[in-house]
Order: sequence, then C-alpha cells, then structure tokens
Amino acid sequence: MAVTIVAFIIGALLFFQILKEQGETITIRFSKGDGITAGKTAIRYQGLQIGQVKRVYFVDNLKEVEVQAEINLKPKVFYANRLNFG
Repeated sequence: MAVTIVAFIIGALLFFQILKEQGETITIRFSKGDGITAGKTAIRYQGLQIGQVKRVYFVDNLKEVEVQAEINLKPKVFYANRLNFG
C-alpha cells in the first residue's frame, strides 16, 4: 500500500513538473499566412526565439489565418566567463 502511495505522489510531481515547463499558448490572427508552418516556424522577440507555431488554420471563410503558438518566456542565463569577445 505504501509503495502505491509513493508511486502516485512521484507520478503527480512529474506530471506537474511537465505542466510547469510548458509555455503559454497564444492565438494570433493574420491576414496572410505565407511561410508559417506548424512545428517549424519560430516566434522571435528582439532576435531571441521565445516560442514556436503549433497549429495553423483558416478562419472567416479562408480570409484570415489563425495561428496557435506556444510561448516560453523563462529567462536564459548567460555566463560572462563562457563568452568570447574578439
């Protein structure tokens, strides 16, 4: 019985860790979707990749494209001693 409870607790912790690591899903609407590919197109902000397009579909009688993207804004840490200048 105790082993079952411990296994359940470990499984629940792993599940919540996975949920915590996933980014926020946003929806963006464009008048044109040229070059946007689900699973391949990156979302960038100030030159840094902060997400990726997950789904692309047409809306409003094929007049617009709606894009679902996963955004991950976790800060990236860069160590100055690992950088090379010049």
